[in-house]
Amino acid sequence: MIRKEDLSYHFIKKEPLTGSCDGMRYYLVMGKDCIRAFTYPDRFCFAKTPEEDKVCREFPDSADSIGQIADWLNERLSAMQEQNIKK
Repeated sequence: MIRKEDLSYHFIKKEPLTGSCDGMRYYLVMGKDCIRAFTYPDRFCFAKTPEEDKVCREFPDSADSIGQIADWLNERLSAMQEQNIKK
């Protein structure tokens, strides 16, 4: 489980934040006026992962978005785990 305390808004404002949890990787980066959050399988780094394997969602550029991002990442983690069980 990804906790909002594990995600730093101030860090993301300066550098992309990456992490992983139970077979899912995530990449958080500032866009022009938003925070872009990506999830992808834990096989390759972000740059080497095919675009079709990445899922992206944009969030408002605000420290208040960190809780929403953590919730979305956990939803994506559950979905990826369910897909792996069905395989």
